[in-house]
Amino acid sequence: VAPINSAKASVTSAVDSSVKSATDSVSNAVDANIVSPINTARDNMAGAIDSSISGAKSSVLNAVDAGVNSAMSTVDGAMKDVTKSVSDGVKGVVDGTSTQ
Repeated sequence: VAPINSAKASVTSAVDSSVKSATDSVSNAVDANIVSPINTARDNMAGAIDSSISGAKSSVLNAVDAGVNSAMSTVDGAMKDVTKSVSDGVKGVVDGTSTQ
């Protein structure tokens, strides 16, 4: 009985060792061939998305800035026109040449 138990223990140990080795090999292969490429692709996509968002934000900010500058220029021109008209009107009243 002792030799059978010893042989059984040896076979069990050999099978356990083989199963662990096979499991480790499969796990390493999955990591190298599936998990790692997926992580790399995910990181690349995240970088591309971040870059795209940054570019879009910059474009929007530049467009808003240009629009505000244009509007301010228009307002500035209108204010100068109004100021000149008021100034001319006051001058006309003061010197008696006003037609209003």
